Amino acid sequence: MRTIILLFLLVVFQSKWLLGQSLTVEYLNQYIKMSQPGMKFGEKEKLYVVDGVLYDCIGIESKLIKYNRYDRFLSIEYLFSDSISITVFRPNLLIVLIHKASPLKLKDKKKELRKVIEMLSNTFEPPAFMVNDKQLSIKEAKQSISVLKPRNIDHISIDKHAPLSIYGADAKYGLIRIWTKN
Repeated sequence: MRTIILLFLLVVFQSKWLLGQSLTVEYLNQYIKMSQPGMKFGEKEKLYVVDGVLYDCIGIESKLIKYNRYDRFLSIEYLFSDSISITVFRPNLLIVLIHKASPLKLKDKKKELRKVIEMLSNTFEPPAFMVNDKQLSIKEAKQSISVLKPRNIDHISIDKHAPLSIYGADAKYGLIRIWTKN
């Protein structure tokens, strides 16, 4: 009987712990707010695009729960409907895009790596740079990229908007994250 109770408590604890890592609307709002601290997003109506399907605020929580917010393949991006030249959306609408990226093939890794090299060569607006969740200076990033081989890359994430409160002022112009296989 004691074993069954302990097993039950373990299952309850684990499920609460896993649910605590699930993606939520509150987390998305905080992420966007941290990405653009000067902007006021609270009064903007939001439209969510989850894996290509449109959702409004009603029912979105149940769609987000399957995503782990710490998954390195998770992509969160946003844009304003006003910034789209041809749009069917109402003006002043914040569109939040959520999807899980699939693992990259070697040719795609090479293409992404070329993009990263190009972004790092922009001396006026370089993005923040991380390898295996360790933030590097631009000098360290360039050095790291020069020896990195595409076959050793597990995943590359290039974000145009990154929370400044998490990644610092360097992330003002974006964030490049690379995870290696080792």
